[in-house]
Amino acid sequence: MGGPASTADVRARSAVSRCGGTQAPRAISVSAVETYLTCPFKYFAQYVLKLEEEREEEEVMDPKTQGQFVHAVFEAFFKTWQDRGHRGITPDNLHPAREIFAEIVEEKIKPLSDAEAALERTRLLGSTVAAGLGEVVFRMEAERPTPVGERLLEYRLHGEFEFNGPNGPKRIALKGVADRIDLLADGSFRLIDYKLSSAPGKSRALQLPIYGLCAEQRLKKPLGEAAYIAFRGAKRVTPLFSARSDRTDVLAAAQEKLIDAVEHIERGEFRRRRRTCSSAASAATAPSAARTTSAMFDADARRIASIPHRTSSSRRRPERGRRVSSSSATSTCCSQASSPTAFSRSRSRERPRPRCGSASSSG
Repeated sequence: MGGPASTADVRARSAVSRCGGTQAPRAISVSAVETYLTCPFKYFAQYVLKLEEEREEEEVMDPKTQGQFVHAVFEAFFKTWQDRGHRGITPDNLHPAREIFAEIVEEKIKPLSDAEAALERTRLLGSTVAAGLGEVVFRMEAERPTPVGERLLEYRLHGEFEFNGPNGPKRIALKGVADRIDLLADGSFRLIDYKLSSAPGKSRALQLPIYGLCAEQRLKKPLGEAAYIAFRGAKRVTPLFSARSDRTDVLAAAQEKLIDAVEHIERGEFRRRRRTCSSAASAATAPSAARTTSAMFDADARRIASIPHRTSSSRRRPERGRRVSSSSATSTCCSQASSPTAFSRSRSRERPRPRCGSASSSG
């Protein structure tokens, strides 16, 4: 992403300025940085233009709401567990843990419809053919040898933190919430991040290592273990690192990635990157398509910034009933990049609205 700024970059920064500006350093969420690494244009639409994600009217919870629900269930369980005098979960107290968890689940699903309540009950408590999410979480802790002394739930990590990059240390203002921090008897801590979908690969993992570094600075304790607990997929527990040497490499790579992304955001650089958006393979093998992508960003950065749109502070709909969302905006970047003909057709009719290929949701 180095080199001289293109016309599209310059116009994107102009659009950013007209939208109120994001050039001055300010607290940024790690999930927002992950969005930028996935697709800079999606970040531009969601966090600069403040476009809302379109939501379908469904009878069941959407993934974001479902993730919040599951987080709330586990937060309520661990709070109740501690209030009743328990600390860590061990093989000896698995049975009372299961009983308390079942109580919490039954209480939390009361407001749901019968069909949705049955679905969430099975997901959380399990069935005769598969273990529930509660069992995955409990066994993961019961198998660890170091006892838990205290647990910090939904722990806020807001403020300035120091990170080390290729050019030395850099202080960055971040904001985020760690799902769970277990303070261990050996003086270290364990960081847990719940994922409704499968855990990200190490090359894309940013939230867990950065939260670990922030928590080290805030708690004045070393990060002993960090793991994703995924509520879907074959592998439910994914450690961030498995050895001390691996830990050093993972944390160093995350810091470098964070610093690089934040610096590009501060410079207002939001062009699509070939290797991160869903059309990467097509753009890499078709120079004409890549040129079309640049032209589309050039036009759309100007177009989207100038039209009325819904924001979190304004509920007005755009002119002529046109609904502008972050997903429809990023479809220009991600879904049409490999199709020059799609670009010309899109000017005369409604754009399709597929979402950016690998963008996430919690953390």
